[in-house]
Amino acid sequence: MSEQVTPGPGSLSPQARSRGFWPHSSLGWITIIVTGIALASWLVFPQLTMAYRETYPIVDSWVMPALATILVDVAAVLNLVTVLFRGERSVLSLATLAVTVLAGLFLTFLVVGEAIAGV
Repeated sequence: MSEQVTPGPGSLSPQARSRGFWPHSSLGWITIIVTGIALASWLVFPQLTMAYRETYPIVDSWVMPALATILVDVAAVLNLVTVLFRGERSVLSLATLAVTVLAGLFLTFLVVGEAIAGV
């Protein structure tokens, strides 16, 4: 009697989970939510800065871009873990992976470059 080996969550076997548009795991849904929050922070934080720059001077400094960049980087790492190590292959997960990794790299270089230049 031979035992049948089932593929693990990170397996590239064709017997792995079928692809669909929506994520299949709870971690996939968490990464989608974190990605939405992270990308929305780049829309919300500038509005907060314009509204409260006189009242709270800290928002008119490096803090808001740094927080938004950290959120995007966390979303990118979660997407990498979900897709590469947990085997999530839904269209939405792959799309958010591409968006967050590219945005994370760009925004990190942008914010760090501005910090080094003293802008």
